[in-house]
Amino acid sequence: MTIAGRKAKYLSTILFLVLLIPSAHIAWRSRTMPQFGRTHDDAIHYISAKSLAEGHGYRILNMPGAPFETKYPPMLPWLFAAIYKINPQFPGNLQAISALQWGLVPILLCMCLFWFRRSGLSASQAWIALGLVAVSP
Repeated sequence: MTIAGRKAKYLSTILFLVLLIPSAHIAWRSRTMPQFGRTHDDAIHYISAKSLAEGHGYRILNMPGAPFETKYPPMLPWLFAAIYKINPQFPGNLQAISALQWGLVPILLCMCLFWFRRSGLSASQAWIALGLVAVSP
């Protein structure tokens, strides 16, 4: 690799890490998840994760008859279930869930960058688009 190529790779890595700062700051300040349950979806994910961790299947335990969860895909609750098995104490385990969710942000940004480049954006356009995704609430 040429010196210019190494320099570009180094700058790209630095820029990528800088783009993680806003979301890391928000995740750190809100690590206890004070907004938990306000939008309904997060509570459903948590309840279905609890159900999976306790061996009841992908169900909504807080509803009469504990019906199967059919609205949301199960990937996120499966990840949450692993945390629930380690620490089943609510709301103490919300910090670990928050950390897990933020840990998915770098993966999302990498996938976005690859997709932007594959979609035909120039390198600078892809980084601008990535910056908009990274700072978007």
